[in-house]
Amino acid sequence: GFLPGFFKFRSAATLTRAAHERARSVPGTLWAEPQVKRPRMFPRAAASTTTTVTPSIPDPLYQQQWHLHDHPWSVQAPNHATHVQADREGGEGANVTIAIVDDGLEYAHPDLRPNYRAAHSWNYNQGPHGASDCAPVGPESGHGTCAAGVAAAASLNGHCGRGVAPKAGIAGIRLIAEAVTDATEAEGLSHHAMGGVDIYSCSWEIGRAHV
Repeated sequence: GFLPGFFKFRSAATLTRAAHERARSVPGTLWAEPQVKRPRMFPRAAASTTTTVTPSIPDPLYQQQWHLHDHPWSVQAPNHATHVQADREGGEGANVTIAIVDDGLEYAHPDLRPNYRAAHSWNYNQGPHGASDCAPVGPESGHGTCAAGVAAAASLNGHCGRGVAPKAGIAGIRLIAEAVTDATEAEGLSHHAMGGVDIYSCSWEIGRAHV
């Protein structure tokens, strides 16, 4: 319904080529292509850190988030800093839902749990298991968690840092933890596009380039 005029058919593996040719021969068909699974990323482990955390203060790592506030590193690298004031009044992402289209996310993390939106999350890699199955399965699948934290980690809760939009909702769209077809990718990139998701975040690694 979201893409009128597009249809997806399933056939036995031994009939795929014949089914493709038959689809192309149907009068009125403008385009037909067999769906082949392709990997969209290389495994990336979470970055290690030697930072000393002081849990007695709100967001103990906030002072090191130079991209959110004035910091010596912002002066040294002005082209890399956004100078977003995360503790400003208003404009913190309230009533906006950001879908992290990635390899899954650890939605139970204390910095993500307050903003996680299960109703708009989905797992396209392990089948239609829904919102409760979007968490990473291992250390190689933690990129979505990192991306979610950068976008909308909760603020003033005594954990880690805070996101650019700490009041925004976070939806987990698990799509690139394994190879997917173009059709599945299209479904993931349009999941709840007509009701619930406002922004799609896709920080993928294809080959050696980032998208």
